[in-house]
Amino acid sequence: MSNESGLTKAEIAWCAGLFEGEGNIGVQRSAPYEGRFEPRLQIRMTDEDVLLKFQSYMGGRLTGPHLQGPADSKRYKVIPKPFWIWIVSSWDEFERIGSQLRPWLGTRRGARFDFILSGKPARFRKAHASMPCEYAPTPSVAGYLKHRRRGERACEVCMESYRLWQRDYVPKWRAARAQKLTPN
Repeated sequence: MSNESGLTKAEIAWCAGLFEGEGNIGVQRSAPYEGRFEPRLQIRMTDEDVLLKFQSYMGGRLTGPHLQGPADSKRYKVIPKPFWIWIVSSWDEFERIGSQLRPWLGTRRGARFDFILSGKPARFRKAHASMPCEYAPTPSVAGYLKHRRRGERACEVCMESYRLWQRDYVPKWRAARAQKLTPN
């Protein structure tokens, strides 16, 4: 029997068991936004094949291999083992995956998931991320640069303004440069 995600109860229970044993539910502050935080579901372990199976069921991102730093191995004189990290850090994925695992989690992790989910803001995406600017394209680089400073892709209006600016500016720049380079 499978649910809306296409996973059977046994597969979800396996994922929840792995997460209960090795996983971590936490938050991280968003750098550009004071007071906001991003949710985290994370598993760190040395068995890449197990994490690949988990990722194939739940999605998310897998990074690695990472090596433990020398400070971790100085005391015991052990050779560091590589490890991999499975992570989810968006509200959409946190809620989707956490809600699937929630019925199978223990009391402590379930309460932690509920607590972090209760802090989900009403608007968790950047307000300007998908909304195009409300003016007609004019030859200008200002809108393009505004989007770039925000760390986002420029909207179509600002990209068209940038293209118009390039069509006007680049020929003038090339002509001025050629004039500088030619001896008189």
